[in-house]
Amino acid sequence: MNIRMECTERQCLIDIEGKMTEDCAEQLRRALFSPLSADHAFVIDLTKVDDIDVSGVRLLVMLKLESYLRGNRLELISHNSKLDEIMSLSELQAFLEKSL
Repeated sequence: MNIRMECTERQCLIDIEGKMTEDCAEQLRRALFSPLSADHAFVIDLTKVDDIDVSGVRLLVMLKLESYLRGNRLELISHNSKLDEIMSLSELQAFLEKSL
């Protein structure tokens, strides 16, 4: 798993490559939640994620809720077809696109 983060004054672009599974959930959590304290919009690119399990889905839900509580905007972009299917089946896409 590899995470690349580019932040400007107003936005952080986070590119995740590899797995979003239980094996790397804690590392992902630390990397994704640390920049939330800044007043940024967060854009997460999941194009290069090749595997996701319930831990990865849970992490995205927690990230959405925490972003909302801190007043930050979170957007997911460029899903791949495997992720699109998982997100559709779990109704995660609808949740993540919904304003809380």
